[in-house]
Amino acid sequence: MAESYNSKVIIVGDGAIGKTCLLSRLCEPEKDFAGFGHADLSDDYEPTTFNNFSVEWETTDGTLLSLELWDTAGQEGFEELRKLSYPGTEIYIVAYACNSEITLKNVEYKWVPEIQRNLESAVPQAWIILVGTKVDLRTEDEGVSQAQAEKVASDIGAIGFVETSALSGIGIQEVMKQIIQKAVDKAQNKEMTIWNESDDANISLKGSTIKEDNSYQGDKEKPAQPGPVTSGSAKPAGVKKEDDGCCVVM
Repeated sequence: MAESYNSKVIIVGDGAIGKTCLLSRLCEPEKDFAGFGHADLSDDYEPTTFNNFSVEWETTDGTLLSLELWDTAGQEGFEELRKLSYPGTEIYIVAYACNSEITLKNVEYKWVPEIQRNLESAVPQAWIILVGTKVDLRTEDEGVSQAQAEKVASDIGAIGFVETSALSGIGIQEVMKQIIQKAVDKAQNKEMTIWNESDDANISLKGSTIKEDNSYQGDKEKPAQPGPVTSGSAKPAGVKKEDDGCCVVM
């Protein structure tokens, strides 16, 4: 008899790195993104506060995984609101942009510490998948190499690592496979295993179905759009730099 599981997945990372686009791609992997392009980030950019998607993924062996995918705003002014989304999380997607070294630094010095501070007392360790976005925008002169990201994945004890592009679809199937594999492993109380570069999720997908797309309507007034700030979390010595509302360190 085929197994059925439920899981909650949250994505965190700096603002304006494509987290919402990544989740949209995960929900509709076959959608034609032609003409979608990369957002022109201007003063009109408004961060996602809360947005959650319910989707069902089925593997070829009949395993059914019902997922709640929670989107969040990366700007530091939304930290109190983000805390509302952490309880009950099974898998954390920590994202960075492959064309921005600052966003990868913040994985270690902003996002993983924030996750750890908000872990429920009964949860000994967070199950984190490190995901690079906008890999199609990486160049030889600008961006994060795969080797750099792999080192961070190892340093933070990630259970998975994938580079992706929501626009082209690069890496989307692999992210889906890793989420399913790890969510099922956790539901079956298997021991957490740390990612290594030879890992390959041994799952074949049959299809996915979007159950609903909900925008969270909280009872708190949304904070004002935060300006560029630097992170108050631990960071290495060096020059601070500001970047479009992200909590950045160098």
